[in-house]
Amino acid sequence: MPDQDANNSILLANEKVAGKYSKRFVEKELVRRLENGYNKNDIKFQRFLPNVELALEQEKLFKQDVNEIFTDVGSNIGILISKMRIS
Repeated sequence: MPDQDANNSILLANEKVAGKYSKRFVEKELVRRLENGYNKNDIKFQRFLPNVELALEQEKLFKQDVNEIFTDVGSNIGILISKMRIS
């Protein structure tokens, strides 16, 4: 099993994969791993909608504090969505 700290470092760095105008690591991985690819300029939200609730639950497994997500893998989008649902 790969070292999780090494994986987190790669995600946080999110370096360009090749060349000056190339895509960054995370975008390349999304293209590679998602069936039918991925295009950040033309996101088909209907494709992701069935899994939004699962994604929000999984997001809770990562750092959520705004100060921590700059130095560790995490997200606070779940907090924002929860606040929007309450309003």
